[in-house]
Formats: sequence, structure tokens, C-alpha cells
Amino acid sequence: MSEAAKTLYKLSFNKWYFDEIYEVVLVRPSKKLGDFLWRIIDVKCVDGVPNGAAAFCKIMAGRVSKLQTGYIFHYALWMVLGVIAIGFFLISSLKHLVAS
Repeated sequence: MSEAAKTLYKLSFNKWYFDEIYEVVLVRPSKKLGDFLWRIIDVKCVDGVPNGAAAFCKIMAGRVSKLQTGYIFHYALWMVLGVIAIGFFLISSLKHLVAS
């Protein structure tokens, strides 16, 4: 019987090539999409943003740490300058309130 209908036998024997069609239509495109999403979206965006933020913080920490001398009078100076800045801000805000 297999000799009489070779084509039909071959199709039936190979399960109508369902696995091969499934591989070409669904599996390969899904793998390509997954690979793209991993290489471009995950590595560059999802991982890139936190890594960039961490690098920025490291650079800024290196610069800001130079302001930390350990001397109390330096810290007192910065606090006095901060209080003066807040005072100027409050005074200028009051001038705007009185003027309007």
C-alpha cells in the first residue's frame, strides 16, 4: 500500500510536516523576536538606565566627597551659608506677597 501511494504515505509518515511548519511559522520568529528584545531592549534600555544612573552617582560621589574635609568649621560655614540662603529666599518671597 505504501508503494502505491508514496506521496500520501510520506506525508502521513512525516505527520503532514506539522512539526516543520510549526518550526518555520512560530518557533523561529519567536526566537528572533526574543533575541531582539534581549539584545536591544533588555541590555541597552532595561540594564542601561540603572547602570548609567549608578555610574553617574559614582562620579558625583567622587566629586562631592572632596567637600567632606572632616573639619567642623567647614560644616558650620556651609550651615551658616544655607541659613543665609533660606533667609534671602524667605525675604524675597515676603516682598512678592506684600507687593501683590
